[in-house]
Amino acid sequence: MSKEDPFHTGEKLRQLRLRNNDTQEKVAEALGVAPNTLSEYEHGKRLPSREVLQKAAAFFKVDVGIFFNTEHLTFNLHGNQQANGYVNEQHNTSKELLDRFIAHIDARDKRIEDLFAMALDVLKRRPKK
Repeated sequence: MSKEDPFHTGEKLRQLRLRNNDTQEKVAEALGVAPNTLSEYEHGKRLPSREVLQKAAAFFKVDVGIFFNTEHLTFNLHGNQQANGYVNEQHNTSKELLDRFIAHIDARDKRIEDLFAMALDVLKRRPKK
């Protein structure tokens, strides 16, 4: 699992896919991504965007908040969601977790922008040949 994914997003996507007996190809098509991209999500090598998670929630017919809960998902034999204490009615908690996840992604994007700006600055200072 990726150290940058405190919500175990990829693991949850995989559990939902397996619970529904869906193939990676079918789910990837529904999410608008390539099957290898879905595989990277499931193995924690990549983080899905907010849009992908919203599509996944709609496809699997679950509250998008499950992706922003730090608890692991468990399913009973009938496939009903039991997210270890997660309650769908706790919209404030879901919003809090979503805000934390977005802040995490925004901070990562800011670090990338800063590194890019630094690289451009170094290139501008190099003597021209």
